[in-house]
Amino acid sequence: MNKSKGKERRIDCYKSSQKILLVGEGDFSFSACLARAFHTAENIVATSYLKRKLLLQYHWTSIPHLEELERLGCLLLYKIDVYKMHTHPNLKNKKFDIIIFNFPHAGHFDYLCERDTELIALHKGLVKAYFKSASKMLTAGGEVHLRHRDDPPYDSWNVVLLAAKAGLTLKEKVSFCKTDYPGYHNKRGGDIKTNKTFPIICAYTFKFTLNTPKVVDLPYKDEVHVLKMKKQVLGDEILVSSEEDDDKYFQAEKNVAFDDFLSQKLDELKLSYK
Repeated sequence: MNKSKGKERRIDCYKSSQKILLVGEGDFSFSACLARAFHTAENIVATSYLKRKLLLQYHWTSIPHLEELERLGCLLLYKIDVYKMHTHPNLKNKKFDIIIFNFPHAGHFDYLCERDTELIALHKGLVKAYFKSASKMLTAGGEVHLRHRDDPPYDSWNVVLLAAKAGLTLKEKVSFCKTDYPGYHNKRGGDIKTNKTFPIICAYTFKFTLNTPKVVDLPYKDEVHVLKMKKQVLGDEILVSSEEDDDKYFQAEKNVAFDDFLSQKLDELKLSYK
């Protein structure tokens, strides 16, 4: 019996009770770090975009981490496409409290450097896809985390804007310190010097949540005030409804949903103008 299962354990901003999805893992050292801190990996799903055989070829240092994760109950998934991970058979019915992508990178090419617009566009496409897919996999109040360098040229990715396009809003941006995660070794990935690390400079954890609109109930007087202020532009004229008309119409239609009423009123104004 796992005696640690019921005990809440933490490492930095993560808790063992959270359902956590890790995307695009390199040698799975980050996942293993969380699992060791929690004394369990039963709430962790760790993924790679590579097939397992290719992963072991590119990241041979992953072997002990994978063994540890399996022993602690982690669900390991391979060949997970970040562009459509929410449709994967093992993921489509799951929701997560935290989804993490550490230092996403679209790959290395002999003819491109990090400042080239072509490569930046590839990076942005990858991050945008991550946000779009991850946003469909969150629990209520869940967070999408992106670990990313924010110095040139990486700041030109505009990750906050990319997240906004996927319906996510920035909750918090905090400095990332690699030493907070013992045993974590970031990897380059791609096909060039794949298992090498890279400098973590000016790095942050960007935390995003779903951007849900707030619904505000207006008192009667405020609703009438909105009606008095509404304007409809028709051609070169601006038509403004009168105070008397608004009050009469509001009383007559008080049982109609406010949005429907406003739409009806605007339609009436259009007809009167004709």
